Amino acid sequence: MTILDFITKYWAQITIFFSLITTPFIYFTKRYFDNQNKLLEIKQSLHQELKLAAIQKFIEAYTELENFYWQVPYFEVVERKILPKELDDMQLPLYNRFISSYYSLFLVLNKSEIDDFDKIKEEISKTKYALGQLYDYFDEDNNKTIRTNNYHNSYDSMMRNNKQILLGIGDKVRKMYTS
Repeated sequence: MTILDFITKYWAQITIFFSLITTPFIYFTKRYFDNQNKLLEIKQSLHQELKLAAIQKFIEAYTELENFYWQVPYFEVVERKILPKELDDMQLPLYNRFISSYYSLFLVLNKSEIDDFDKIKEEISKTKYALGQLYDYFDEDNNKTIRTNNYHNSYDSMMRNNKQILLGIGDKVRKMYTS
């Protein structure tokens, strides 16, 4: 009996034999890849949740600091009714929380995604610097109105620029969750 005769005579049994051997292999291979895909999906979902939480924490800290800069009694600062230490005690906890939330973004965002947040941080730094310049102890002749106007202009610029940046960030976040 040749191999061809053997295959022709027992083709049904050979087919069943190979099916019994390959079916478990195919089944467990499919299960393995399904589990890998599910694991990848869970990782991506968790990463997106962490990313959204970090962005939300940043925006909350930014909003608190922005509100402080809006509500700071800068006329009292320029008149030196509020001491620099008192101003630092009001500002630094909010600023430190903002910076902490900014650096937490580095854990979940890539370089290109951080760029917009860098711009916001730069605008905050300019406003923080302008607030510090209200004291200007070295130039008593410098008009207090000019110093308060400089602070107010810095604040307005920060608000305008950061609003546009935050709108862009919002668009990117929405695209991330809708695509």
